[in-house]
Amino acid sequence: MNKPIGWGKCSIIVKDLDVENSKWIKLPTPKEDTTQLQPTKGDKKEATVEGGENEDVKYGKNKYELSYTIRRNTERKKPFTDVDGVVAHRYAVFVQPENINVPGPKLDLTVVTLEDPFDTTDGGQLTYTHDALKPASGNTVKWAKANIDLSTYEEGAEIADNAIVFTDVDTDSTSATFTAVDPESTGYSSKNPSAEGWYIKNGTRYLLAEDTAVVEGTTYYVRS
Repeated sequence: MNKPIGWGKCSIIVKDLDVENSKWIKLPTPKEDTTQLQPTKGDKKEATVEGGENEDVKYGKNKYELSYTIRRNTERKKPFTDVDGVVAHRYAVFVQPENINVPGPKLDLTVVTLEDPFDTTDGGQLTYTHDALKPASGNTVKWAKANIDLSTYEEGAEIADNAIVFTDVDTDSTSATFTAVDPESTGYSSKNPSAEGWYIKNGTRYLLAEDTAVVEGTTYYVRS
């Protein structure tokens, strides 16, 4: 049976890594067919012997660039602060496909640059390129799913870091660990789950609880 793939209208979020406690920011919907993750194959090294045959072959690691174009309009401002196209801060970026059950590329550490052309077909345009750097752990590009539907957020919306849980589909690892709250703990029944920052589980996703009082029969989770 055919399964859905990750084409169509995507949602992009970014997070400034050089600002403490920064939030994820929802970017405007990019211009059609401009969002692409482009890998560059690592350098090939060949160990040849007399006669020109290879005794061994070795490749360097891939390099990655993620790019997209945003149109200017009467109110839209640049989502990144730049000086002549150079963005000083480093960013994390995640692209969620239209079908949120299909994984999208997540780059944990990138350098961002801007090209800002103008023409009478599209007007002013902001083309951003994220050059991926090696993160603290794992692959440079992680194919991940998020626990929330980013298409439900307006452009410019701020999303708290603890509201998003990413699952790396290739390793089945998540960006957080969840432990059920003990109902026998002191004061449990008088707690405000939303204010406590507790989560509820919806299928395979953990979502921030919106309950202002403990609902009987609901299991709440704390994130660590």
